[in-house]
Amino acid sequence: MRNPIKVIINDLSSNKIIKVKNHPEVDLGYREFIIKSNIIYLDRNDINNKYLRLFEGFNIEIIDK
Repeated sequence: MRNPIKVIINDLSSNKIIKVKNHPEVDLGYREFIIKSNIIYLDRNDINNKYLRLFEGFNIEIIDK
């Protein structure tokens, strides 16, 4: 990440579990990620839109830049 920006996600439950498929079309199982903090870092260029989808996790709305 060349230009990180700190993002605080409001109303995120602690230890949120996200399941991600190992392959989009073939059933090769999945991986689990546990989100333990409401603070993440995104590339500043990725927050040009008001709404973002964080992969298989959840959608966020950018309130303040």
